[in-house]
Amino acid sequence: MTRMLCFEFADGSGGSGWPVDPTWRPPPAVAAAPDNPSLDSPPTAVLAVALVALLAAVVSVLAFRRRP
Repeated sequence: MTRMLCFEFADGSGGSGWPVDPTWRPPPAVAAAPDNPSLDSPPTAVLAVALVALLAAVVSVLAFRRRP
């Protein structure tokens, strides 16, 4: 029995049938990635940009609203 490499893309296409060396193991960083809590939370820079964009939108709405 031989280990085989199979993959599938988001559109459903993919491939299979490439033999893999039985001693091969994924690199530790790749194997540990799903359990890494830092990957689940957005970076601080993204949160800061989102906050600045929200603040700019609110200020724009207040500054340019039509007065009756």
